[in-house]
Amino acid sequence: MNHAEICTEEARRERVLIVGSGGREHALAAAFAADPDVAAVFAAPGSDGMADVAECLPLNWREPAPLADWALANAVTLIVIGPEEPLANGLTDYLRERGLTVFAPTRAAARIEWDKNWAKELMTRAGVPTARYAAFDEADAALEYLATVDLPIVIKVNRLFAGKGVTVTDDLATAQNAVRAACAGYDATEAGMPAVVIEECLEGPEFSLISLVDGDRFCPLAVAQDYKRAYDGDRGPNTGGMGACSPVPVISEAHIAAAIETIVRPTVRALIEHNATFTGFLYAGLMLTAEGIKVIEFNSRMGDPEAQVILPRLESGLSGLIRALLDGSTPTARWSSDYAVGVVLASQGYPQGPLRTGTITIAEPLEGRLYHMSTARAADLTSDGTKTNAPTNDSLAPANNRHWRSTGGRSLICVGRGPSLETARAAAYRDVGRIRSDVLFYRSDIGSHAE
Repeated sequence: MNHAEICTEEARRERVLIVGSGGREHALAAAFAADPDVAAVFAAPGSDGMADVAECLPLNWREPAPLADWALANAVTLIVIGPEEPLANGLTDYLRERGLTVFAPTRAAARIEWDKNWAKELMTRAGVPTARYAAFDEADAALEYLATVDLPIVIKVNRLFAGKGVTVTDDLATAQNAVRAACAGYDATEAGMPAVVIEECLEGPEFSLISLVDGDRFCPLAVAQDYKRAYDGDRGPNTGGMGACSPVPVISEAHIAAAIETIVRPTVRALIEHNATFTGFLYAGLMLTAEGIKVIEFNSRMGDPEAQVILPRLESGLSGLIRALLDGSTPTARWSSDYAVGVVLASQGYPQGPLRTGTITIAEPLEGRLYHMSTARAADLTSDGTKTNAPTNDSLAPANNRHWRSTGGRSLICVGRGPSLETARAAAYRDVGRIRSDVLFYRSDIGSHAE
């Protein structure tokens, strides 16, 4: 791109680069693409499914120098990092050292996600309400402790585990196996942090409160509720999330205000005090218990699948909210009164494997938004399965007008909207019914527990 072209686009201000390739990043790219203050949206590496809203680049965060070189050469004004792994590996630190503006936490600040014991200690010192817990370096001590506590119990692997390192169980043998798995092959001394955290099991409705943060200033987003268990009725293993809804009817404005004052505000201040000043999306996973709102977990990134139901309801420009924070202001987001419900379609075998992969056919038209989580474009097929002569590399064609293949894990999420939770839920499931695949499964009860 030449200088004249870049200058022409500067009137619309931001040139945004999103790092990542999943459904969260697709939702972020769509939000930025719809923002009138954004001139261009890029994704590294992005995905075939994101090509409707972003220019996808053959760049990998594991090679940060070429990524930074490209961003500098192409006048990128804002970088947003989606997944947790680059954050834990210090990508933000490197990009900032290269002089780039990054809306994402440093490795030190992202520790609130990748070291659950450190996060618990931070909350305890700051007086942030959370579940009682104990942390252990090795299995024997953890198993001894486990024999003394009441069930159900929560076992957390104390390191990044793709959102699936949590076991909630009322079965002692299952809890013991989870402890052994968390400690197997792990050297706590070398890692510098415990292997496993064991927590009391809180009871009550769960919700996610995600805030845009820069230092001690923050802008809370709309609340959402995600569905972590794999199967209907909240059965089966924990997943990265099988669906979500926003807003959450059982969570009132008073609940949200209380969570902001007792959880978000003291946490961002505590991070500053511990030389881990936070910039980016701070995700508070919360539970409304009989004793009040308590923290289940913190994440250092936008939620997935929460992003896919929160961002479509955002009426403010996302780039403007972020830029206001980075410029020292405290903005307030505007929201649609609509509800949004997202239903994930995942590969059979998810999350434990082995995963089935195969063809996905999306019928037209879809009512709502479709976000790609783990797919790749397949050769265009006719109704009888034979290949057509249609090109397969037209990135401008709609992402929901294609034949795709699942590449494993969570593949797609259908998001429906409506004036009530029930109408949004019905719209999402109508779109699910328009997707044909022998290798995908989904929960049939997303949104039904939120009322």
